[in-house]
Amino acid sequence: MKHHLTLCVLALAKAASCQVVSPDDPRGAFQSVPHFFSLANPTGISDLAWKLEGDIPSTFPMVAGLPTGSSADFRRTAMFDAALGALISLDGISSGNDHIPSPSSITVGTSVFHGCLIPAPGGVGWVAITYSVTNGSTRTGTIMATRHANLQGAVGADLYGYFLPGSNVDPATGGVPANLVDRIYLEQGREHMNLPLNSEVDGHDALMPYVQAGFPTGPVLRRNDVFYFSITKASAAAISSTLGSTWLQNPPASPPYASGADIYEIRWDPTMRTWGRPSLCRSATSMDLDPVLDDIKALGVWAPVSYQQEQVVLFATDRSDGINLRVQGARSTPVNQARNRDGTPIVMVTTGRIDGISVYDPETIISARGLGLPAADGLLRMPGLGLCITSENPAGAPLVSVSGFTRSDVGVVKVYAATAGVVTLCDAFNSDGRRHTVQRRVNIKANANAEVVVWAEFATDARSKYSWKARIMR
Repeated sequence: MKHHLTLCVLALAKAASCQVVSPDDPRGAFQSVPHFFSLANPTGISDLAWKLEGDIPSTFPMVAGLPTGSSADFRRTAMFDAALGALISLDGISSGNDHIPSPSSITVGTSVFHGCLIPAPGGVGWVAITYSVTNGSTRTGTIMATRHANLQGAVGADLYGYFLPGSNVDPATGGVPANLVDRIYLEQGREHMNLPLNSEVDGHDALMPYVQAGFPTGPVLRRNDVFYFSITKASAAAISSTLGSTWLQNPPASPPYASGADIYEIRWDPTMRTWGRPSLCRSATSMDLDPVLDDIKALGVWAPVSYQQEQVVLFATDRSDGINLRVQGARSTPVNQARNRDGTPIVMVTTGRIDGISVYDPETIISARGLGLPAADGLLRMPGLGLCITSENPAGAPLVSVSGFTRSDVGVVKVYAATAGVVTLCDAFNSDGRRHTVQRRVNIKANANAEVVVWAEFATDARSKYSWKARIMR
């Protein structure tokens, strides 16, 4: 089966200034995107699952499938040998493509704040994070609090999104919709991913679907040969007592030989089509963590240059100190609480904890080939539909996925594209009210190397809906 993929962008939340949302607020711009996640289960062993585009895809949940060509294979049996695979339970996960800004220091009055994550300088950048939380978590005054109340705390299989304050909103320079910035959105609820109530997503990565599908590396997908991960305390104890130091290429000199507060990595060999043995990426002590008491629950890694040269790690632990996220730059540099551009802490939950994150910071106003990015909408409208666009072949017809339909949405879906200010109706097709997501190959005519902004509209005599916009390079 061929899987079509779209870009997933990940969210981060700031404390005091988040706007209050109502229960019927629309979902965010990434409601239809695919992603990989680990799902906790009663055995204590969590496998990676691949969430496909759209709402409630019939093939989901799907354990990481067969890779394309020489691309990395994220099945448990491929990643770990039998002895380790029987013991290891993943916690935080990352493909090394989390575009985390390098932490900065700012001065506010007489105070100096470290660990500030600031969108690219010059006013043209934006930063977004999607994240999952544990059951029972909430964020006061947001859609998460509403769902917490309505679902008796069962928010552990939801995916939320947040664009950092200071993100660019100018359509002329690759900005994002202004109504996305500094506001928490529900991207994908457990009902949109066909997960049972009280499920627990405990790891999340946006770009792993592209890695496994064999997308070429570029400005968005920088790494396709490494997998970073943390493990649960329970599996760390089992590995240390059962396998000792033999499971690592570079084990510590003395026990414990595994820790829930370490970051590990494996490297993919495309020629041999195998993963190497795990190695220690960053130890608990190098991140100011206790190797026995602490546990890394969520992990993002930015490693754009090469293996073992990761530049930034962003992580959440199970500590009860009120800190949502911690950030560390290059190895052996200080670890700080992650903060916004004004020095205020980034707060994604006020009760509970974060257990999955993925970060996107494009650092460029140029659209990507093959992967749709959020596009600014000067109308500040609140879309009721999600749209994803992707193209394995930039010269071919891209796949457009429109999601968010209900049973009463019977009518015509129209897909529009704008190039250099000229709007064209590219296609029109029916929604029959029986599918939550409608997918279609759409012929978008544009000159080579032209940026195209795409969106969908749906209308009946009674009401109309429209999607978030996405931009892509043709």
